[in-house]
Amino acid sequence: MSAADVPQNDWDFTRFSVRFAGATPPQTTPTTTPTTPGGGSCAAAEWDRTKVYVKDDVVSHNSHQWTAKWWTQGEEPGTTGEWGVWQDNGAC
Repeated sequence: MSAADVPQNDWDFTRFSVRFAGATPPQTTPTTTPTTPGGGSCAAAEWDRTKVYVKDDVVSHNSHQWTAKWWTQGEEPGTTGEWGVWQDNGAC
């Protein structure tokens, strides 16, 4: 039997960390908001996989405008969620 065969519910891992941190695990599964393309046009240059971007650089990608939070290269905007390098500034 491997670890993949062990049934696990959402947030089961928090039961162990709660004992140490004194926190209460979420009672519901978090939801994510899907990104939908906007109807306008973006003024920022289109994101380029080969270009190096630094903090505060602004690009457009998939009808959204994005701002780099730190140095990056090749990390596509919108693919790493809220913890990623790109801040979603909304549809454009």
